[in-house]
Formats: sequence, structure tokens, C-alpha cells
Amino acid sequence: MRVPLTTVFERLQAQNPNVFNPQIALVGDFQARVTDTGPEPTRTAIARELELGIAADVDPFARAEAYIAIENEFGGHEEPPALLSEAGHGSVVDIEEAFLTFHSLGNGFSAKVGKIAGAIGRMNRNHRDQLEFMEYPLAIRQLFGEEGLRAPGGSLSYLFPSDQFHELTFEILSPEDGPTFAGADLGKPLFIGRYRTFFDFNADLTALVGATYVNGPTEGGSRSQVYGVDYTMKWQPGVRGKSAILEAEAYWARPGSGVAPDRATRFGGFAALTYEVAPRWFVTGKYDHAELPDGSDTLRSYSLGLTYKLTEFQLIRAQAERILSDVDADRTLVTLQFQWVIGAHPAHKY
Repeated sequence: MRVPLTTVFERLQAQNPNVFNPQIALVGDFQARVTDTGPEPTRTAIARELELGIAADVDPFARAEAYIAIENEFGGHEEPPALLSEAGHGSVVDIEEAFLTFHSLGNGFSAKVGKIAGAIGRMNRNHRDQLEFMEYPLAIRQLFGEEGLRAPGGSLSYLFPSDQFHELTFEILSPEDGPTFAGADLGKPLFIGRYRTFFDFNADLTALVGATYVNGPTEGGSRSQVYGVDYTMKWQPGVRGKSAILEAEAYWARPGSGVAPDRATRFGGFAALTYEVAPRWFVTGKYDHAELPDGSDTLRSYSLGLTYKLTEFQLIRAQAERILSDVDADRTLVTLQFQWVIGAHPAHKY
């Protein structure tokens, strides 16, 4: 006998009266930066981002999430031209993500529909407040855009029926024009395939390993391809003031002729280690490498950051970064960040 939907709703509300009430969170990110650009250092302070997140169960079958951000770019000459967005300095309202998730498809399948962060590695799916450093790595920004690849489309995931976590994801997206892909639409979509697995070595040590393939159009009718691997390891011994996170991703891009006539393979990647040196105090060292898709430059970056997490809702971070370029002048960026969150913010993804 089929149970009426009204009865299902009543049962859910009886178990949890707030089940259909939206979870609302607001994340604020303020940054002040000093650079060595020009004859005199540049000193700039901006409200880097204000992100509103709303999530709720639509009904027993679907959950809706939306993340809307008001963003500011430093602009000016603080970074090499290759790192500057076209918007430059100024506020921009952006729908970072807005999608429905269907978890009850059965047989290990789940799906997303809407504007989503593409399943490219692990870093691309994280929002800026989930990072252990100031900005997305160079490889992500130079291959997929300033905040990675986020686009309207659909995603289908399959969780294998085994004792160990194995997940396969396939996505069809229509992103805006970017460094590697351009001209995507419903007739010429971008395809993403991703596999990831999880290792639980012991009670203290775990790791996530993944592989990604991206194929999308470029101007002129050609297509670009990107292959990637990612590795994340967390050490959490359960001792107050001791933990570590190792994050690394590598990408090999073969741009289409519309991006690079030579179609030579470009490499990009990063590795970052975050270590908790004392309760709430974290030190992060990171190395970045990015060969621009059009072959015009190669960027390398070394950064060192110190983060104090007062609580899970507030942090203060200082970071020094040296960016080296084969074409433009090298840059040193020293940034101070204040970040806070109010409301029911979802847990950070592994």
C-alpha cells in the first residue's frame, strides 16, 4: 500500500520539527594586503567576500542548497596580469552554487541538478572559507577560472556496494568561457568524469584519493582535455592541539587549438601541508606551479601562513606569498585575513 505524501511529511516533522526549516549561514571575509609592486609598496584593505548560504529539505526526496556571494577583487597591480580577473577591483554578485540533490534514487545512485561546482579534484568543490590558505591554488585558477569551474548542469554519482568507499561521478555542464574551455552550450557541453576512494588506515590516519577527466569545447570547434589526480591525508590523533592535513593535486591539460595552436601539454599542481603546532594554531606551507593553457607564461608560488582559529566560527590568518613569473615581474604578497561565520554552516567536506 502506498503511503500518502502528507503522511510522510507529518512523520518527518514529528521526528524533527525543524526538518523543513532552512539552514541559513553568512560567511564574512575581510583581508588587508601589502605588496612590493612598483617603487612604493601597495597597501589595500577590502571586504573580500560575503557569502550567504541557504539549505533545506524540499521534500522527502530532494534537498536544495544555494550559495550567493558578494565578492571584491584586489585588482590594481598587486598580482601579475595573469592572476587578475577581468572585473578588476569592485563588487560582483555571484551565484556560486544553487542546486537540488536527490539522495533517494536507490541502488547507490544520487544526483544534482542546477549550478554546481564541478567534480574536479577536491579543491574545486570547496568554497573559499573551507581552504587552509587565502586563495584557490594557481593550477585551479589558471586552468578553470578564478574560483574553479562552477556551471549549470547535472551530476550523477554511483556509490559502489562494498565495505570500502568507492564513488564514480559523471557530469554534464555548460560553463562560461574560461582559460581552457569556451563556447560550451547544450549542444556542445563539457564532460567530467571522476573516481574517488577513501582509506581508513587506523583511528588517527585517513586519506582520500581521486582521479579526474575533463573534456570540453574551445573556440574554433576544437576540444580541450584535462587529466588530474588528487590526494588528501588527515592525521587526527585525538590529542588536543595536534593534527595535520596534506593536500596535493596535479593536472595535465591538452588545450584545444582555440586556446593553444601547438596543443602542447601544460602542467599545473600544488602541494600544501597544514600542521597544528599548538591548540588552535596552524602553520601552512604551500607550493604552486601552473603553466598557462596558452603557453604564454609559467607561474610558481611559495607561501607560508599562520592561522589562529578562535573557534569553529572565527579565524585570523596571516600569509606571505612569493609569486614567480617567466614573463612578468615577481611579486611578494603579505595578507592578513579575518573570517567569521554566523548561522548553521554545513560541515566542511573531507
